[in-house]
Amino acid sequence: MANDELLIKDEVWLRITQLEYKMKQGMSKEAFEKEVRRIYIEEMGEELPADMKVYSSNESNNLESDYDGTAIYFEDEEKSINQLYVISQGSNDPGDWLYNAIGLFQGKDASQAIDADTFVDEAKKAFNVSDKEVLTVGLGHSLANNNNLTAQVLNESFDKVYGVNGAQINAYQLYNIDDHFYREVNQNFNLLRTDKNAIYTLPPDKLEQFAVEYIEEKIDTSSIHQLRSSNDPLYALMENTRGFVTVPVEAKEGMVTNKNYAGLSPLLANLPDEEIVKWQAIFMPAADAYMDNGVDGALDVLEEMTGLKRTVFDDFNELQADLQQLLEADTIDLSEYPVFMRGEMARSHALGQVGAKIPQAFDLLSKGLTEFYHIKQFQRNVGPIVETVQGLNDSAEEVFGYLV
Repeated sequence: MANDELLIKDEVWLRITQLEYKMKQGMSKEAFEKEVRRIYIEEMGEELPADMKVYSSNESNNLESDYDGTAIYFEDEEKSINQLYVISQGSNDPGDWLYNAIGLFQGKDASQAIDADTFVDEAKKAFNVSDKEVLTVGLGHSLANNNNLTAQVLNESFDKVYGVNGAQINAYQLYNIDDHFYREVNQNFNLLRTDKNAIYTLPPDKLEQFAVEYIEEKIDTSSIHQLRSSNDPLYALMENTRGFVTVPVEAKEGMVTNKNYAGLSPLLANLPDEEIVKWQAIFMPAADAYMDNGVDGALDVLEEMTGLKRTVFDDFNELQADLQQLLEADTIDLSEYPVFMRGEMARSHALGQVGAKIPQAFDLLSKGLTEFYHIKQFQRNVGPIVETVQGLNDSAEEVFGYLV
């Protein structure tokens, strides 16, 4: 068998990536190992041919962000098996969603990506393995895919990276964390180093193309394998929001997993880039405050900007808790999906268990944005955004109908 990847089959790594979310909910390492072995038998028709050890991010004292992940080490000296799988966890709590806004949309924070790389190093030390000896593979869904891919660009943390319906690399985020990319961008586009936000004024298509070329020169993008459903809401966001780049380039074309649902791409594609620019500018002070003073700093700025009290944000935390309950639903019919996508799509499909929550979600967001609309300093900026979100609200049943 040499050191061929044990979890290379899509059905195997997808199910194990989904399983890892349970570690956040208190699953023990022993129970996790038992489930991994069961999945392997079910999908491969034989027992896992190696000893297995598990290391959790909960055991680390060196992670500075809300990064969560689990490392699995497979070893069998006689069969020459020496493999480390690091499963980074996707968005799973309010801290992750705030990171999505500040880190991914604004591109200001890359602390989870840095911690993904730190966790890989910690896992190797915990299992007493060296870089030269062990095959290191990263697995991730949603936010975790961004963390793994960004860590790969920064330090080539993995030999292989597998992602499913994942957030992509953000050029603004890379600019703020990769010194070499920072210098290359400044030189190529004649940006002043004293203006840390000048990059947001660049034409996004030119910046994104430059970022893709930089990434392709720095790492072997053929080591990245992505499964993306064009019906997934995150796919629409990644392909229609400025700053996000997809590697390898062929991963830009997602798979159609539901022919009866077009996804959100047609709706988001009609949102002018100049409106996204305005929103980035509006919330940039809050993002900068977050980087300097954390959550409290960001909320102070938002309250000062909008006049909205912090209780408004508590409503969104309540909604997040409701959606988390949806994601824990167990009774799901996945027969309409290709077999290899079922493990991952189960999480999205669970939203259909309580469909009424989705219109409420868009209604809450629509009302919040309408309030922003009446605030003087926002009046000329938010019109098209409000219309887009209200369109989502009006078509919520159609948008999410395929999940029922």
